[in-house]
Amino acid sequence: MLKHRVMTAIIGGGLLVLLFIYGAPSLIAFALGAGLFLSVFEATSMLIPACIETFTREPEEKKYLLSKTKHFNYFNICMGLSLFVTMLGSQNVNASIVIFAGLVISWVAALFLAASPAAIMGLVFANTFSLLYGSVFWFIIWELFSMPGSFYNVFFLLLIVFASDTGAYFSGRFFGKRKLAPHLSPKKTVEGLIGGVLSGIVVVCLYNFLLDELFSSSYLYIVLAGLIASLIGVLGDLFESTLKRFANVKDSGGLLPGHGGILDRIDALIFAAPLVWYMLTIMGDKG
Repeated sequence: MLKHRVMTAIIGGGLLVLLFIYGAPSLIAFALGAGLFLSVFEATSMLIPACIETFTREPEEKKYLLSKTKHFNYFNICMGLSLFVTMLGSQNVNASIVIFAGLVISWVAALFLAASPAAIMGLVFANTFSLLYGSVFWFIIWELFSMPGSFYNVFFLLLIVFASDTGAYFSGRFFGKRKLAPHLSPKKTVEGLIGGVLSGIVVVCLYNFLLDELFSSSYLYIVLAGLIASLIGVLGDLFESTLKRFANVKDSGGLLPGHGGILDRIDALIFAAPLVWYMLTIMGDKG
């Protein structure tokens, strides 16, 4: 299992680095669009059936709605890709219109497909949340790439989360005794959390030093930023575990050997990406 995880991380990370160094913007946009496609598909595949099972009480209605889940998958994927296309053109107003249109269409579809109010709201929630949860990370990656110093921005995000994950894994493996959240993720420990946070702080400070003070803020703020980014990454991991327990699945998908699905790999990144974007745009004086 560990061997598969390491090999997948090395190969995937290497391909990402090569993509952002040598890839044309159109190729990068295509790769991010593919990632969004897979993420929205995984999120919808998990949440739509789970919400139908949870919120729909009538057996016949539940059976009928479960037979229509693939249509919601197709709809959310189309909406996610539409959002991404509008974002590529920096049309933020148009993106907002697309989101609003998606909410209205999903509500109307649920209204005609489901009979009970609980089932309708369950479908609307699952549709909306899976669309946003599966797409927001890819939007921020494109924003980071579009900023000055694009490669360093994206690499910084990947590096801080990877360092935190690695520090947490080995700290938990060798020193872990106290469970962090056994009802959500039995293998996570308090010692692993501490090791991950310290690793994240060290990486942020080293990265800032090696790139000739990437951030204009004092080192106190940089340490706090590394602390918060690492903690938020852990929250993202736990949140993904919560979703999978709610959906009663082990992994979000099976695309990545040793890791599960795309969402299993980017769960911490989904939560950390907005903070890193803030650090680079508000705290940074260089790209």
